[in-house]
Amino acid sequence: MRFRFLHTFFYPSKDAVSQILSDLAFHLARVGHQVEAIATSGHYEGGGRRLPERQWISGVLIRRVWGPSFGKRSVLGRLADNASYVVGAFVSALTAPRADKLVVLTSPPMFPVIGLALKFIRREQYVYVLMDLYPDVAIRAGLLSANGLPARLMRRLTRYAMQGAATVVVLGRCMAEVVARYGIDPRKIAIIQNWADESAIRPLPAEQNPLRKQLGYSDEFVLMYSGNMGVGHQFDDILQVARNLQDRNDIRFLFVGGGVRRRQIETFRDEHRLKNLRVTDYLHRERLGQSLTLGDAHFVSLRDGFEGLIVPSKAYGIMAAGRAMLYQGSGRGEIARMLREGGGGEIVANGDCEALQQTILRWADDRDLTRRLGQQARGVFEANYTKAIGLGRYQQILEQ
Repeated sequence: MRFRFLHTFFYPSKDAVSQILSDLAFHLARVGHQVEAIATSGHYEGGGRRLPERQWISGVLIRRVWGPSFGKRSVLGRLADNASYVVGAFVSALTAPRADKLVVLTSPPMFPVIGLALKFIRREQYVYVLMDLYPDVAIRAGLLSANGLPARLMRRLTRYAMQGAATVVVLGRCMAEVVARYGIDPRKIAIIQNWADESAIRPLPAEQNPLRKQLGYSDEFVLMYSGNMGVGHQFDDILQVARNLQDRNDIRFLFVGGGVRRRQIETFRDEHRLKNLRVTDYLHRERLGQSLTLGDAHFVSLRDGFEGLIVPSKAYGIMAAGRAMLYQGSGRGEIARMLREGGGGEIVANGDCEALQQTILRWADDRDLTRRLGQQARGVFEANYTKAIGLGRYQQILEQ
């Protein structure tokens, strides 16, 4: 079969969605399918040297369309990047050899409508993979009025795009419930959680991690946040806790990644002169195993009201690394359900600074407890969320 993937970013992009998509495309090529990807020539974080317009990697043909590559540090820059990709990708898909099945994702927002257009123009089937749900995310973030004309129009287009898809893939039960409320037949909805590479990311004792030593950490307790710092994430409480604990020389806070909320974290650090808080850029994917095992535990957050609209995929890498997870968000979200059912961490409600701080202190003072939670997380991961399990589920959906 010939599969064509349409998403803003593809390998070697560092963001989690691109890594999932690249894993799937390379897997389908290995098992004998013809696979193409249409992405942008720019980079996830903006700037940098442009990627080749046409490139073969691991049996996958990657076509890249031009874009300004402003990155994710500003809303206007993202809009320009997304608009250029939408036009370029549609033209490229329209003129490429006919595919048996398209795979479209929710980046840029509302982009799956392209799948609906190509279905009517070229009779190509498409699978709609929901990594986040628009316009619902924009409404919850306060960027759109729920009753305004743009939001109502976008919701209608989203419903049409889901109805026209051969399958709608969602990341968890909470997201499946939201999609069902759009009037989509539950038989068309497939739940496939994101994954991490079980062979590339393995538990590693902190004292044996060369990257940890490179960053100057020794026996401190390092609480880490790794990944996108976006509109759906909440950092007010963890930043306040970092300020409260600035005199604890044995506790450190490390933020790795980028996104529109990174500036908030850096500004808070600078205003309060926090020496216990560090912010660094993404590391290359080949060093992801070292990066995720750098911390003794990980922090994951989701703002209230975003459950079912976003599922933080960073959770699977944390479990693969065998690290305890401190999740702050609603108990209705997919990550909270995972922790309640399998263990491997704790759940704290948004706004509960005291509980957040006490959990960090307890983990910092009892490293054996933290390690046991990490071992528990790795066990849950191996049983449910490995790369092999996820790829097998996708292959079954795409080939049927």
